Formats: sequence, C-alpha cells, structure tokens
Amino acid sequence: MSSSALSMKRNKLRHDTDLHFCEWLAEHVGVGAVPGSCFFREDVNHLIRFHFAKRDDTLKAALNRLSELELKAKTYKQ
Repeated sequence: MSSSALSMKRNKLRHDTDLHFCEWLAEHVGVGAVPGSCFFREDVNHLIRFHFAKRDDTLKAALNRLSELELKAKTYKQ
C-alpha cells in the first residue's frame, strides 16, 4: 500500500475556483481531490491536492483516469 500527497496548480482549466474544479474532477473524471483553499487563510484557490493511501491497483486506475483529464477539460461545457 502506498501513502502520499501531491499538490498541483489547476491552471489552463476552465473553472472559477479550486472547489468547482474538484467537484468537476470527481464527477467527470472519477478522481477525488481536496481544494487547496482548505489549507490557507489567504484567498488561495488555484491549487488542488491529491491524497494517496490506496492499493497500487487503485492508484493505477486513478492514473489512467487522470490521463484523460486534458481531453475532458477541453470538451467540457459549463
């Protein structure tokens, strides 16, 4: 079992806030993330955080889903 965390910027994706992006990510890609704004007092809403505490096969499935992220984001209509 692996355990880790990864933060990333949500630039180039058409979402107003990190919360909206995380909701979209769960609904359309099937991968959950935590809005970065949960970790700051300042107005920071351009980061998201992935947490990993899953079996290797679950992580591989998440990577496969995330590989389609850019294509899904380009074709998404709000």
